[in-house]
Amino acid sequence: MRQDLARSARQYRESLAPELPAPRLGDRSWFPKLEFEASLAHAAISPASVLVEQAVLAAVSDLAAQGSRAFPIYEAQRERLRQKLADLLGVPRPELALTSGTTRGLTDIALSLQLTQKDEIVLLREEFPANITPWQLAFAGAGAQVTLLPAVDPLRPESMSAYLDGVRSRLRAGARYVAVSEVQFRTGLRMPVAELGQLCREHDAHLFVDAIQGLGVVPLDPVGAGVSALAGGGHKWLLGSEGSGYLYVAPRLLAELRPKSVGWLSHQDGDWFLFKGPDHLRTDRPLKPDVSVFEGSTLPLLPLVALEAGMTPVLELGPEAIFEYLQGYLGRIEPEMVALGFSSLRSPRQEGRSCILSFSLPPGVEITRLVPALRDRHVLTSMPDGLLRLAPHYYARLQEPELVVGAVREALNAK
Repeated sequence: MRQDLARSARQYRESLAPELPAPRLGDRSWFPKLEFEASLAHAAISPASVLVEQAVLAAVSDLAAQGSRAFPIYEAQRERLRQKLADLLGVPRPELALTSGTTRGLTDIALSLQLTQKDEIVLLREEFPANITPWQLAFAGAGAQVTLLPAVDPLRPESMSAYLDGVRSRLRAGARYVAVSEVQFRTGLRMPVAELGQLCREHDAHLFVDAIQGLGVVPLDPVGAGVSALAGGGHKWLLGSEGSGYLYVAPRLLAELRPKSVGWLSHQDGDWFLFKGPDHLRTDRPLKPDVSVFEGSTLPLLPLVALEAGMTPVLELGPEAIFEYLQGYLGRIEPEMVALGFSSLRSPRQEGRSCILSFSLPPGVEITRLVPALRDRHVLTSMPDGLLRLAPHYYARLQEPELVVGAVREALNAK
C-alpha cells in the first residue's frame, strides 16, 4: 500500500509538472516563493507549493475554457482524491467522504446521532472548539449529558493516566461516546487513540477523532484503533488549502446514524434529472447508504484540487519518514529555547510527541509582540492561547534551528 501510494503520487506529479523534482526531506524546491526563512506555522495554515499553484491554475484555466464541460474532469479528480485519502488512512474507499473541513465532518456526525436524555459524550477541556461545539449543541438539543474532563498536562504522565481513568469511569457509568483530537492543537500532545478505541470497544461505545493536527505527519491507523468516525481538513499537514477536508465513518456507526445535514446529492441517483432526460426529477429517492450521503451538494472544486496537489509530497515521502525527520529538527530547537527561558510543553514520552513543539514564555515576554517580531525576522510561527507554537514540515532545512533560535534571541533582546 505504501509503495502504491507513492507511485500514484509520483505519476500525478509527473503528469502535471514534469519539471518539478521529487520531494526530498529538507529541500524547499517546492516552495520557491516562500518569503520566510523558517515556515513553522503548519499547525495553522500551510503555504501553497508550486504543485498546488499549478494545479489550481490549471483548473481555473479548464473552467475558463470549457465551463460546465469541465465537470467530468473534476468529478474524476475528486474520486482520485478520495482514493488517495482512503489509502492514506488505510480505510475502504466507500467509508470516506470529501468535505469542506473538520467542523463540517464532525457536525454532520453530531447531528446524525440518535440521542436520548440517557446518552453521554466524554470530551476534553482545552480542545480546539471544532471538537467541542458540535457535540455540545447536539447533546444539549437532546437533553443529553456532556462531560468535560480536565485537560491533559503533556509533561505529567500521571495526568494522561487520570484522563484515561476518567474516560473509563464514564464509560462504565454508561457513556456511549468519546471525542478527542489525535494531536492537541495547543501543546502538540499526541493522544492515545488506540487505547481510547480499545476502551470504547470494551464498552460498546464510539470514538470520534479530530485528525487535522496529525494526518500527514503522524502515523495513524483508525481501523486498527477502533475509531468510529474521523474528520480533518486539508490546509495544515496535508499541505492543501482551506475549504477541503475528509470524513471517515466506520460501518458500525453508520448503521446507527440518521443523517440530517443532507442535500439534493444525498439521494441515490439524485443528479439523474440533469443527465438522463425527462421524468427523472424526483425528491423521493432513498438516501445513499454510505458515508457519501453527507456530500449533499456540489463539493468545493478548487480546494479539493489544491488538496490532491498539496498532499503529493506527503504520499511520496510517507508520514513515517516525515515524522522521524521532524523529531530531529524539533529536538535541536527545544534545548536552545529552554536555555533562553522558555518552558517546553513537549511530552517526555516518545509516544506522546507529534510534529508540534509549543512553549510557554519567559516572565515579562508578551506573545503578541514576540510572534510579530519573529515574523519581521523571517520566522513564521503561531500563538494558540498565548503559547509559542512551532510546526515545521518536511521541507524544513537542517540549518533552520540555529536561525530560529537566533531570531528568538534577537527578538528578546530588542524588547
